[in-house]
Amino acid sequence: MATLRGKVPPGPFLMLTALALASSLWVAAQEAGARADAQEAAVVMPVESIADDFGEDLAWIVGSHAADLYTTAWALHRGGGVEGNPFGPTPEARIALKMAGSATAGLTLWKLRRDGHEKTATIIRWVYVGVNGLLVLNNSAKAIRGK
Repeated sequence: MATLRGKVPPGPFLMLTALALASSLWVAAQEAGARADAQEAAVVMPVESIADDFGEDLAWIVGSHAADLYTTAWALHRGGGVEGNPFGPTPEARIALKMAGSATAGLTLWKLRRDGHEKTATIIRWVYVGVNGLLVLNNSAKAIRGK
């Protein structure tokens, strides 16, 4: 792999940065429930009571990410613009960022639902999907204007 003046190419570096961020968020999320008073502060629910809602959460999150990735590729292919995310200059980096975002959002929503915060989890899911929806609209407009 060719590098400029011995520097690391930006794509792999950004993917490793996204992976490091995702893993540090995972560790922080795991330690969040390890407080001594965690059982007193949280209402623990059985998995069966939240599995369907969580499956719906994941479907919306992954679907909105897929739509954003598709419309980004469409806009770039049609010459409708450049990637605005400095951490996503390559398709691989964009996919890695979306995977990290899906994992982080999914874990957050699972923990909220497990602790009985159904309404908060639903609001966060719809805000997350709404932001991705705005990105899809922006990308689509750029792709349609295109060349």
